[in-house]
Amino acid sequence: MELTLSGSSIVRASCFNLNMFERLFINPASDRLLYSDGLIETRVNRAEKRIVTYCEGTVITIQSPDDEAFEQELIRERDFAEEEGIKCLPIQ
Repeated sequence: MELTLSGSSIVRASCFNLNMFERLFINPASDRLLYSDGLIETRVNRAEKRIVTYCEGTVITIQSPDDEAFEQELIRERDFAEEEGIKCLPIQ
């Protein structure tokens, strides 16, 4: 199993396009959009401590074991978006 520095698990999957990603991997009732630029999209589910990203045909799911690890992963995602010039939305 692949792990991040914070101990969160990483699972990778293939997906043809962004529309398929939203249909198969996203729960619109609970997954909140963090950022999207039309090619990369990241969704966050605080209750499940999960971050899901689609990028160029790959879906990356990061599942955190606890709140502290989840917050570290969320900071990392926000930092990446900022470096790429992508604006993040607020997540409650």
